[in-house]
Amino acid sequence: MKPRVLIVTPSLSAGGAERSAMNLAGALAGEGWKISVAVLNETPGPAITVPHGVGLFSLSTARRTHPLVAILHLAVVARQFEIVLAAQEAAATTFSWAACRLARRPLLAWTHIAYAKFESAMLPRDRFIARAVYRRLPHLVFPSEGALRSLATVVSKPASATWRVVPNFIEPRSDDPAAPAWREEWSAWFGCPVLLTVARLVQQKALDRLIRAHRVLLDQGVAHHLIIAGSGSELPTLRAEVNRLSVGGTTFFAGHVENPTELYRRATVFGMCSRFEGFGMTLLEAMTAGLPVVAMDCESGPREVLDGGRAGVLTPDGDERAFTDALARLLTDPAARRHYAAAGRARAAEYTPERVMPQWEALLVEVAGRSRPRPVRARP
Repeated sequence: MKPRVLIVTPSLSAGGAERSAMNLAGALAGEGWKISVAVLNETPGPAITVPHGVGLFSLSTARRTHPLVAILHLAVVARQFEIVLAAQEAAATTFSWAACRLARRPLLAWTHIAYAKFESAMLPRDRFIARAVYRRLPHLVFPSEGALRSLATVVSKPASATWRVVPNFIEPRSDDPAAPAWREEWSAWFGCPVLLTVARLVQQKALDRLIRAHRVLLDQGVAHHLIIAGSGSELPTLRAEVNRLSVGGTTFFAGHVENPTELYRRATVFGMCSRFEGFGMTLLEAMTAGLPVVAMDCESGPREVLDGGRAGVLTPDGDERAFTDALARLLTDPAARRHYAAAGRARAAEYTPERVMPQWEALLVEVAGRSRPRPVRARP
């Protein structure tokens, strides 16, 4: 019998980790698993939808006076399930660990990011608590080998712990008549070649690098437009950079796009220049749509998703000149674009639910089975 699974997420914000968690929830529910999602906080800004057939518990700490209340509430909910999956690092993992101790339920923690880079922005107290919890986790899963290695640089793997890599997968997007994927104002943006990125507008994504590359390309005579799809706290800073470099007439902010498939299909090149990742879901989305990709070789994710540079162009981490040169090549060379479009599609075909879900199902059954108490033999 398939164990009942509770997936704990900090919010339903439109980030890559949250999308991956909902992809998994929907795929498991489609295979007959009983799946519910527990959300710790209210979502600030655009939210993603909980898949059909998946239950929902709201544990918003914003409505409570102390996080311990949310942990106690989560423990009560967790007792209804055979296994808890903490779907993100930080609060989702620490809260779930405490709740599972109280509820006596097994926990599988999912760490999506290059943790060594991620924790540098944490408060010292939160960093101490998180490391203490990670040292006590018996089961961890990562979307990439790079994400696993990153955590290993700050937390030693306990001898009894199981650390496993299961890659993210991409669900085919279907057109939703109730939420049109194309906006009329976008048509004018595609009057020339388009350099596209889809990302949260946060410091981690380093989109100021992309805007500077756009300026250099225009100075080199490479006619194109830059489209940035996404929302986040860095929008005012990025707009200021656009104004400083006088590229307001060729740079367009699309805001949050629930289904960016048509942007991927119509763009010329996709660019990613993050300071760090964990996997890089938007790379996979672009490749699936046949959009050639240029990415900085940051820690971690792009190198694995792009198969070491065979499925897309990798440039040295933080090297803006090499990144700009690679963009220039693809924007001006149709043969190179065709090559990487085909290679990207072939690589993306390895990240389908049909290939990845058996790994997830086997892992969940294994974790639940290991945590079941062994029967006590009667003494003769």
